Amino acid sequence: MSEHLQIKGHLVEQEMRSGELKLKIMGLRNALRMNLDPFSPISDLPSDLIAQQALELAQLHIQYKECSDTIAAIKKALGQ
Repeated sequence: MSEHLQIKGHLVEQEMRSGELKLKIMGLRNALRMNLDPFSPISDLPSDLIAQQALELAQLHIQYKECSDTIAAIKKALGQ
């Protein structure tokens, strides 16, 4: 396999990973919005769940940023 095809394969993998991360992030964002209902009494907020979701969101966002940086580097190497 040529190096060019191998690099393109890595690009496709990273783009798929980016899409997966984006979907997970969007799901967590929506879940957080639902759990942070502004009309619920503060005492009814599921704070443990909110904290867990926020931490997971932060971790996924870091991975998404790293993935985006990798995609940009691969595209630059391919001259795109």
